[in-house]
Amino acid sequence: MPEQLYRAEANKKYRLGVPGLEEVRVVVSNNPATAALAFEAGEVDLVINYPETDFERITETGAQGFAAPTARLYFYTVNAASGPMADPLIRQAVSYAIDREGIVQAALSGVGGQAAGTVYPKGTGWAADIPVAYDPARAEELLAEAGAVKEGGTWMLNGEALEIDIVTYSSRAALPPTAELTQAFLAAIGVQANITVGEWGASNDAIAAGEADLFLQAWVTTPQGDPGAVLETLLKSDGGSNSGGFANARLDALLDQGRLTFEHEKRKAIYDEVQQIIASDAAMIPVFHVSQTNVGVPGLTGYQVHPTETYWITHETKLAE
Repeated sequence: MPEQLYRAEANKKYRLGVPGLEEVRVVVSNNPATAALAFEAGEVDLVINYPETDFERITETGAQGFAAPTARLYFYTVNAASGPMADPLIRQAVSYAIDREGIVQAALSGVGGQAAGTVYPKGTGWAADIPVAYDPARAEELLAEAGAVKEGGTWMLNGEALEIDIVTYSSRAALPPTAELTQAFLAAIGVQANITVGEWGASNDAIAAGEADLFLQAWVTTPQGDPGAVLETLLKSDGGSNSGGFANARLDALLDQGRLTFEHEKRKAIYDEVQQIIASDAAMIPVFHVSQTNVGVPGLTGYQVHPTETYWITHETKLAE
């Protein structure tokens, strides 16, 4: 089936030289554990997005490990249209309650990423100077400002226990444990969180329908190196992937302005302000920027991780027999 197996033959007249591989077969698997087992069984030569928690162990068996920072961000889309996360004070409280460094160490085994204070990683040149903030005490202060009352160790809102429903998917190994750790950090300050792990489409539908409060997902924020397009679809009021219903007129205007501005320093100032609005309004909650961890057989050469994750195989990639 075309959605499971892709096959490409080398173009021996390629302008940069004859490719080192005559044929490449790409097998798609939505289960990271299944891909890892296929590699250990010798069925595949390279696994993209190898489970981070198993990366160190598999490289100790003689496999080649390829790890490098990318522009992929793990973040929470917030339901800004209904429920508790419609209140920016509660959104901010949730953000302060998350120990991002702890998540990187636990969910990524310390090899796979960097805690995120903002949308873009520093290597892209677009990151604003927004620190990673973990402050449970400040989180509780914000909950009180939002009108919540703590009774018996549990935060109450409008006479009921404050509950936050989290949805995510499992095709990236670090997503479910990141949601579980977030649940634990919220529990530590007296907020109950419930987690549902399904497919991406179902999770997206749930947040769009107001049936969930947070949607944990992972996107490359600069797939072509430009800072605008992804934020336009995720956070602009009419964005095609704005499933949380966030709307901010100033943010909309800045994103329009950024698209029409061509001088780099002026664009940088625009997207710095965009990031400040995102942070102050908790329009989305960044968690970490991930390093892609890939694993290949010992005979694989001419391969490296691309920062946008766009390119896997080049004409220089070879495989020793």
